[in-house]
Amino acid sequence: MGVMFGYQGYVKSHDKLYLCKNSAIDFAGLNQPLDPCVYTKDTHRIAHKIRTETFFNGECMNTFLGFTATVAGKNIPAEVDFHIGLDVYF
Repeated sequence: MGVMFGYQGYVKSHDKLYLCKNSAIDFAGLNQPLDPCVYTKDTHRIAHKIRTETFFNGECMNTFLGFTATVAGKNIPAEVDFHIGLDVYF
């Protein structure tokens, strides 16, 4: 039987967007300017996750149970993931 603890850092830089045209026609038929800064706003993401897992190693199988949780971040959803598993050896 054992316990595992871990940390996961995640960083994604800003998206880069290059437009072929500077304007587009909207539903009202008006010519509207396109701004790449609007589409790439808030695309820089940072996340700090912690994880833990408890496991038991038997003679012919291993069982484990754990979770991962986002504890801090910027422009990233707060997530909690649970997992359970069983490995059987023949």
